[in-house]
Amino acid sequence: MPDIISDPQNGSRLAVMRPEEGLVVFQLGGALAAVTDMDSLSATPGVCIRAGSSRWWRLHRRAAAKLILDGMDKLGFHVTDFAHRRMLKDWLKQPLFAGGWHRTVEPEWSEVESRPVDGVGPFQLRDYQISGCRWAFRSQLNGLLGDEMGLGKTVQVGATLESFRAFRRLAVVVTTKSTLFNWVSELERWAPSWTAVAIPSASRLKKVVTSPCRPDVLVITWGLLPRVLDDLQHLRPDTLIADEAHYLAAGYKTKRGRAFMALSSMCTSSMLMTGTPLVNRPADLWPLLHVIDPVRFTLFGDFGSAFCDPQEILTKGGRRVRTFTGSSDPEGLAKLLSDHQFRRLKADVLSDLPARVELDVRVPVKASTKKLWRDTLKSIGSSESLDGSVLSGVGESWHQAGRDKVGPASDYILDLVEAGEGPVIALIFHSDVCVELVEKLRAKGLRVAVIVGDTPAQRRAVLVERFQSGDFDVMVGSTALREGVTLTRSRHVVQVEYWWTEAAMDQGASRAHRFGQSRDVLVHFVHGVGSIDGHIKRVVRKKKTMRESIVERATAMRAFVEDVKELEG
Repeated sequence: MPDIISDPQNGSRLAVMRPEEGLVVFQLGGALAAVTDMDSLSATPGVCIRAGSSRWWRLHRRAAAKLILDGMDKLGFHVTDFAHRRMLKDWLKQPLFAGGWHRTVEPEWSEVESRPVDGVGPFQLRDYQISGCRWAFRSQLNGLLGDEMGLGKTVQVGATLESFRAFRRLAVVVTTKSTLFNWVSELERWAPSWTAVAIPSASRLKKVVTSPCRPDVLVITWGLLPRVLDDLQHLRPDTLIADEAHYLAAGYKTKRGRAFMALSSMCTSSMLMTGTPLVNRPADLWPLLHVIDPVRFTLFGDFGSAFCDPQEILTKGGRRVRTFTGSSDPEGLAKLLSDHQFRRLKADVLSDLPARVELDVRVPVKASTKKLWRDTLKSIGSSESLDGSVLSGVGESWHQAGRDKVGPASDYILDLVEAGEGPVIALIFHSDVCVELVEKLRAKGLRVAVIVGDTPAQRRAVLVERFQSGDFDVMVGSTALREGVTLTRSRHVVQVEYWWTEAAMDQGASRAHRFGQSRDVLVHFVHGVGSIDGHIKRVVRKKKTMRESIVERATAMRAFVEDVKELEG
């Protein structure tokens, strides 16, 4: 049963459920609900958990206490049992995350080296990685490591995790299928005092949990996280690490987002890692900031009003709703982000990294494909809202362009291999496009490996190793090949199908253009003339400009502050 706090004078009610470590579920009623910032809370998608006519909220306890106490103060709320108010104030005084902060002696990072594995190593941290470890250590593994792809974020986090071994008990790493086993091997090198185990399935987790020799680090996938959340919460980890943290961009709208937020609120710290912190629009940043500092970023409303260019639109039902799909005050957002993010670009720190060159490979498409896109453009121009028929036309135009490009793309890839320029990475999206492309490449006598969404994690690791060893001429990959995979044996990336964001396309190309690459990398965009491709490219470039104006500016601000500190010190 909940603790009920009520004031008969003004009809305010507060029901507090489960005031447990880290999380609180509460309900506001009457005048208290009216004066609390309910609009901002409701603007946070998925926070509201409905049960009948009641509305319950599940927030980090400090965030919940702040929200409730602000409402009480506005009302002059008189509670006969002041213990409850004291309880809320106690929550507000407690450390940001359950367990509090701990101090330990910072390592001499220049002397840190990896443990040799299979006769390879030891390796030492590069200078820019030392800076990253220093930042991660001083932030107590709580922040956003936004280094551009290929700079070794896993190495930096692994080495920092090793330095916390004396007082951290259990860590959970959430990553993609492609990098599940790569994380285990990197932790074996850089955090050898921790025992890491890959958890590809729920049954594997149950075996590990019941084992007498329980590991110290559980590495699981984003897809598995919601299904094993209860088991993970029961284990009470103190350290949470999110690889490819842009998976949280949708926040509470997704099962994985809700599961991650719930697990994060129990942990001492949450380290987020992504080379693309801003995938589409500023609103995507709020869930990441909410994880890092759930008190400062308790609600979306203020953030959305300040940085997301809120607009009122009229729905078909006549309701006015606010949207937060735009961008406003990029300078202010860049400054805010610089307080929580540590980011470097490859061009800034890897002077020895070879160049990356982008080329357009213009190919013909069918007349019917061009007509389909022209008709869809007319529908977009005449429609007042994005209804299902318009979106269907866009999707079909994209899909049809991909099918039309399979033949020319396979010929182009064959030419590269026969010219001695192989192996080649080919990136696609649609499953039927993948099947047709693989069939055509194999019919031409090429050795082809395929990594798509349902390729098992262990199989992916084997294919990547074999590709790097020279067993394949072509690696065909879907969006599953975007994250964390190193394919530096190739210098040619053929983007057969465009993706919707610059960040996604850049991630695909970065499989080859990363630390360990010794040759210039050429990214070939197969462009269907007269198809949807031209518009995708223009929109993607526009988004890239916006992302650079916010994320890269935040990086420059942080670098300036560090330089000032050094001068003044």
